[in-house]
Amino acid sequence: MPTMINEENNIAYLHFSKTGGWFVTRMLRQDNWNIVDIKTKGGHLGVHELNENVFTFGFIRHPFEWYKSLYNYFWTCDFKNGIDDFNHLRSHSLDEFIIKSKDGFNLSKIYNIFFGIDTDKECNEILKYEDMHKELPKLLSRFGMNYYEYISKNKNHYVNKSVQQSGCNLSKKSTDYIINSCHQIFERFNYDKVIK
Repeated sequence: MPTMINEENNIAYLHFSKTGGWFVTRMLRQDNWNIVDIKTKGGHLGVHELNENVFTFGFIRHPFEWYKSLYNYFWTCDFKNGIDDFNHLRSHSLDEFIIKSKDGFNLSKIYNIFFGIDTDKECNEILKYEDMHKELPKLLSRFGMNYYEYISKNKNHYVNKSVQQSGCNLSKKSTDYIINSCHQIFERFNYDKVIK
């Protein structure tokens, strides 16, 4: 689902993949929110593709869960997403997928670019996906938008609908890679470095 903007309130939702975008987009479509550009990057536009004076927000997910979700998503869509073909990432285990995705799908690199981390245009608010049902309505209420009721009624609908694959456990090697490559995310969002 795409990045969306509410021009009346000068606020934009940056949809970072695998962080509840279907749920948020479905919710925002009820009001005066518009898709920014669906043709560029499948609508996943980062902070640098938007006007400088718009307030931006988005979500990040625990790195272990993000990789699992991405792996399950690719299997669910047979490693194709629209015209994009991800067959080069086809894997029989999560560990194999992480090895293959190190160059093109390194979470930390994507996160830094997408949200403009440590740039003069860094995203205004990056919230934890795991706290979406609490933090999203609070943030939107600052702009006079009331989504408390919608989110409380639908908070169980923002879970990943991808089919869980077998072999979706992380090895110590993959865990260490994710912790080391995503150390900034673990620290900033106080994510646990132990698999539960």
